[in-house]
Amino acid sequence: MRRAIVLLAAIGCSGRASVQPTQAPLDETTLDTIAVLATGKRLPPTERAALRAKLDANPGALEAEIARLVATREFSHDVAPRLLLGYMTAAPFSFDIAILKTTKIDETVVHWRKQECKSLADVVEVAPWWAPQTTIKICKDDYRPELLRDSQGAFCNGGKGLAIGKECGCGPSLIFCADKEHQQKTLWGLRQETVNTIGYIVSHDLPLADVFTTSYSFRDADAAWVHYRDQIVNGVLDKMPDLSSWPAEGQWAERPALWPGQHAGILTDHQFAFFSDGPRDRMRSYYERAWCKSPASFGVDVDQFRTLVHGAQDLRYHGARWKELAAAPGCTTCHARLDYGMQFFLGYPDVMTAMGPTIATQTPSEEGPLYGDDIEDPRGKAKLTPHEFGKLLVAQPEFADCMIQHVTDHVFGGAPSLAAQDVLAREYKRTGRMRDLMTKALVVYARERGTLPPPATASPTTPARGDTITLGKPLVGMIEEHCQHCHEQGALGFFADLDRRPTVTRARMLAMLRLTAFDLMPKGAHRLSSPQRRAMVSDMVSALGLSADADRNARAYYAGFTGSRTHFIDASRDAIADSAAFHQTERWPWVSESMLEGDEVTLTPSAIIQFAQTAVLACKAVPASAREQCLTRALDPDLYIVP
Repeated sequence: MRRAIVLLAAIGCSGRASVQPTQAPLDETTLDTIAVLATGKRLPPTERAALRAKLDANPGALEAEIARLVATREFSHDVAPRLLLGYMTAAPFSFDIAILKTTKIDETVVHWRKQECKSLADVVEVAPWWAPQTTIKICKDDYRPELLRDSQGAFCNGGKGLAIGKECGCGPSLIFCADKEHQQKTLWGLRQETVNTIGYIVSHDLPLADVFTTSYSFRDADAAWVHYRDQIVNGVLDKMPDLSSWPAEGQWAERPALWPGQHAGILTDHQFAFFSDGPRDRMRSYYERAWCKSPASFGVDVDQFRTLVHGAQDLRYHGARWKELAAAPGCTTCHARLDYGMQFFLGYPDVMTAMGPTIATQTPSEEGPLYGDDIEDPRGKAKLTPHEFGKLLVAQPEFADCMIQHVTDHVFGGAPSLAAQDVLAREYKRTGRMRDLMTKALVVYARERGTLPPPATASPTTPARGDTITLGKPLVGMIEEHCQHCHEQGALGFFADLDRRPTVTRARMLAMLRLTAFDLMPKGAHRLSSPQRRAMVSDMVSALGLSADADRNARAYYAGFTGSRTHFIDASRDAIADSAAFHQTERWPWVSESMLEGDEVTLTPSAIIQFAQTAVLACKAVPASAREQCLTRALDPDLYIVP
């Protein structure tokens, strides 16, 4: 076992992923890789051999065979949601329900929430929402069916209402409380609502835009119950509808709405809308998953920041002078998007106020703008509802670029070749559907296997050791092509006169090098392919004019300091378990690697430990005499490293 782990560590540090593949484009390793990328599972040996024979006889069948893999439920309901949601498909979220505790009074089981009662005279019988045909006993002070809000106006389903010592109780039919089993079932149902809504849209070949705009969702009775609870909280319903006929497996159905335009696909699912605790956090997640835009503020000094936020207790919420933040230099590159976007979701407050929509705070009759890069980049105006926000969101070019990026990050581990990007852009424009896009990406992957270009060599630059660096023509050309469009005016306009004065400060060059090397810049349509990134990083290092040793270390760090690319953690664990004929009956436990996606999924020491633990678990049932052989087979890097 120790030898196996040492071997894995050596492989991870050797940069195996940088070795050029020598296999034929359609060998069994390639076919296995395609199957895992499409379904999360390796092909059974007999099926893999049959597929290879079919493709050897008829190479033209490649696209149809890949389309068959992409048409499986594994792709639409497991792989596709993970691509679109990223870390949000596995990590916990802020939505919660108060858990009832139990005690015994005179041998009678009594439930309580805030404070245990001592006498049966202080107990009432209530039909709980999770079993309306039965009753349970609960301490009277914890029932309080008349209270939907406390005296300060906070909703009883919010964080303040959940807090011990507040005046809220469990509400009518105990809708603000649950036992541990039903609390967990409800949280799981809400998570599955988001996942299965994506799965339904993908499997039925509906446009990917529907993921962010539809008023429907696919949900089970537990998730459906929460939507109806929202209507009770807002005074639209006075009791819970009978959900006994709701299909156990769930169904595709329109969500009840509190105001016109309330729903915008997964954006108004409780899993997504209350994943974090504040409105700005929510908007950050929305743009991250739909536009692949993460917050990136530069150039804000401390005094300016203090002036903008003076008197604001928490920047995650609606206050903090949001209009000033949205227009301020250095802040506008994210706050114009986030803060004007928040206005479309005023009916979805922070989790301390309510863990559900509140009709009193929404303003659906008013109109507001949507912004892109900054306050000078308006993208349209619409009524302030989530649905109208979703329509504006998916109509922007960033949306198509982002949907393509989710797929290319998964298939290629980052930006593919320029030719591949063109193919995928045309395919998305043609259909706008996930299965078509993934099929085309995997076809490109299969055809490019074994034909990757060699790493780009450094082009000449003018080295410099002073505070100002003069850039060589090749690097200037790359900056003009990929960077200048965002950096020739405004607070970030440090490339405004690049053609006349091709110089930058050493500090600026170091920042450019870091952001470029680790794929933080450029973004969107200007994102670099791997060969382009290698060339640009190499030129930047050369421009620094370092000593021989420092230059060598810089290239090793910025251009090659990465582990081999691996499959997603669950797919890797499945492959390891299958190699030992071990079958996991439950879901694999969530680990930190479950949050990684795209080119972040690499062979790290932590991943090696996860794989080793899986191998030990899988080989436990093997006779002692065969255990070492089982471990060696289970730890074969070909099971989890993407060639």
